[in-house]
Amino acid sequence: MNGVDIKTIILGVISSALFAGIMYVLNKLRIFEPFAYRKAKRRIKSAGIVTFYAQRSTFTKDAGTIGCYVSKAKKEINYIGFWLSNGLQHQDLIETIVKQVNNGVIFNFCIISPESPLIEYYADFLGETKEDIIAQIHLSLNTLRSLRDSLQKDRQKQLKILVHDKLITTTFWIIDSNEKKSMIQLDHKVYRLPRHYTYGFQIKKTYFNNGFYENLKKSYMSIIDTAKEIVT
Repeated sequence: MNGVDIKTIILGVISSALFAGIMYVLNKLRIFEPFAYRKAKRRIKSAGIVTFYAQRSTFTKDAGTIGCYVSKAKKEINYIGFWLSNGLQHQDLIETIVKQVNNGVIFNFCIISPESPLIEYYADFLGETKEDIIAQIHLSLNTLRSLRDSLQKDRQKQLKILVHDKLITTTFWIIDSNEKKSMIQLDHKVYRLPRHYTYGFQIKKTYFNNGFYENLKKSYMSIIDTAKEIVT
């Protein structure tokens, strides 16, 4: 009886060691990697992330221009970022803004103040001169002013121009922040690389464990809350 018990114990130990060894080898070979991916996919889904793009051109191919994104809004659009130079250079966006304003949509554009003490930081981060950045900010401000002035008098208040002096490395769009189908677009700038290397996400508003969306919304909207409005 004792012999049988000893054999059973020895076989159990050998089996356990063999199983542990097999599992170790399989793990090293990454055979179980799909299980880790499933967890990551669940986290991505619960965060409301619907799109990721490694380069700006990829996003444009998949989702269209920024004008296409803006056209989805029903009530309000907020932008917090640098100076929206790329967007304002495209007639597509200008025409969409005018159309959306006439449909009753409110726009808040919040860009860097040309008087911000952080201009030198942005010059280093973006790989441009201080003078060039200030010139581009003024160009965007003038474009937004002209756009606002071109609207019907009773519609001009729907386009607000604001300037901030906060430290950011992203541009942030949010459409219809108080609606069920709200969507955030967050573009990350890469240190001293051209803007087409921008990478980012689109995050939709969901009703299950979406603290990610709410935290982004709260953080960036606080910049608008402290920004200075340009009324003339």
